Amino acid sequence: MVSLDDITVSWGGFTLLDKVSFHIDDMDKIGLVGKNGAGKTTLMRIICGEQPPTSGRVDRPQSIRIGYLPQIMKHSSGRTVLEEAMTAFEGIHGMEREMEGISAALSERTDYESKEYLSLIARYNELSDLLSMEASDPPAVQAQKTLLGLGFRDSDFDKPTKTFSQGWNMRIELAKILLSKPDLMLLDEPTNHLDIESIEWLEDYLKSYRGAILLVSHDRRFLDNVTGRTVEILLSHIHDYKVPYSKYVVLREERMAQQLSAYENQQRMIEKTEDFIARFRYKPTKSNQVQSRIKALERLERIEVDETPGEVPAGPALRGCRIRCQGHNRRLSRQGGILSCGHRTAPRGESRPRRAQRGGKDHSYEGRHGGTCPVLGRGEGRLQRIHRLLRTESGGCPGP
Repeated sequence: MVSLDDITVSWGGFTLLDKVSFHIDDMDKIGLVGKNGAGKTTLMRIICGEQPPTSGRVDRPQSIRIGYLPQIMKHSSGRTVLEEAMTAFEGIHGMEREMEGISAALSERTDYESKEYLSLIARYNELSDLLSMEASDPPAVQAQKTLLGLGFRDSDFDKPTKTFSQGWNMRIELAKILLSKPDLMLLDEPTNHLDIESIEWLEDYLKSYRGAILLVSHDRRFLDNVTGRTVEILLSHIHDYKVPYSKYVVLREERMAQQLSAYENQQRMIEKTEDFIARFRYKPTKSNQVQSRIKALERLERIEVDETPGEVPAGPALRGCRIRCQGHNRRLSRQGGILSCGHRTAPRGESRPRRAQRGGKDHSYEGRHGGTCPVLGRGEGRLQRIHRLLRTESGGCPGP
C-alpha cells in the first residue's frame, strides 16, 4: 500500500534517516520504536506528505486516505464536541451530495447510449458501492459511541470545544480520525492524554480495525495488545521485526549479542593485524605481507555496535509505590526518603480540619523515594487536588 524507498533526511552535517526502506501492507499494525529524537515523528510526516525527504521516494496510491494524529496540533473552536466529531463524515456527505447531483442530471437526459450518460451511471454505481461499504450506524450514533469510548459523557456533547483542555481536544481529534476510517492511521503517542478505561477501549477498537496502523507509543502493553510488527529506528537506520514489542525485545537482545560477538572478534583480528604491521613494517623480507595486510584493513567493513535503546515502560502499573490514605487537607513532610501527608492544622476560626467536599472521606498518601505510581481518575477535582498536594513541599495544602 505504502512503500518507502531509500528515504534520507539530513541537514548540515547531520543525518537523521539514512536510506530507510520498508513497506506498509493493507492490514499491517506496526509499532514504530526508537529513542526520542531518532526520527519517528519525521518518518510519519514524510509518509503522510507533510514533510519531503532530502532524498528517496514514497510510493502511495493516489486514492489512499491517511489519518495522522500528531503529538502537537491546532484544535478547532467554534463548534460543540459532537459537531466537531461529526466533521469526520464530510467525505461521506460529499459523496451523498454528488450522488444527488448525478441523479438529477440523469433524470434530465435522454441520450441513454452516449458515453457521457454511461459515465454518469458508472460513477453513480461507484459512489453507491463506497457508501454501502461505509454503512453501519447513523453518523451521529457512531460519533457518540466513539466519544463515549474516549471518555466523554453525554452531557459533554453540546459543550463548546474551547471549554475543554488540550488533552480533551486531542481526544476529539483522535475520535475524528477513528470515525473517518482511513486506509492508514498514523498515531503519534495517542495514549498521552487518555485514562485507563479509554486506553482499553482504544486497544479493542484498533485490534479489530480493518486497515493499516503505524503507531508510536511509550506504553509497552498498548503496543503488545495492538501491533504485530515492530519497526525500530536506530542510528539512522531501521530494523524490521515481524513480531509484537515484547518479542522484538528478545530478538533484539539476541541480535545485539551476535553483533557484539562479531565486533569483538573483528577487533581482535584488527589488533593482531596492526601489531604485525607495526612489527614488520621496515623489514624487507616481510614488506609484501605488510602491504597486503594494510590494504586488507583499508578494505575491511568495520562492524558497528548499535547503542542500546531506552526501554519502553510497561504502561499503567503500580511499581515500587506505597500509598496510604487518611485525609485531603494535610501537611506534607519528608522523613527517611518517604513523602507523607498528615493532618493539616485547621484554618483560623475552625475547630477541626476541613473534610473533602466530595464523598466526605479522608485520604492521605505516602510514597517512597524512587517509587513510581499512577494517579487514576477522570481529572475532575480529585485529581487536580492530589497533583497540587504532591507539588507542595511544606506548609498547608491548597484548599478546594
